[in-house]
Amino acid sequence: MEEDKLLIQSWLNILKDPIVGVNQKECSFRSRIKENYNEYCGHLQSRKTTQLKC
Repeated sequence: MEEDKLLIQSWLNILKDPIVGVNQKECSFRSRIKENYNEYCGHLQSRKTTQLKC
């Protein structure tokens, strides 16, 4: 549950970026979510970009 919340927060943070917003390619979008998630995951398992597709 904690992991899901962090993943959703990361997704929203990247999506709401006023500079890039929705004009991102899929691969860079997922990469930015991964970086944001891994930065704040703390004791949770870090993720790879491919793990965030599902």
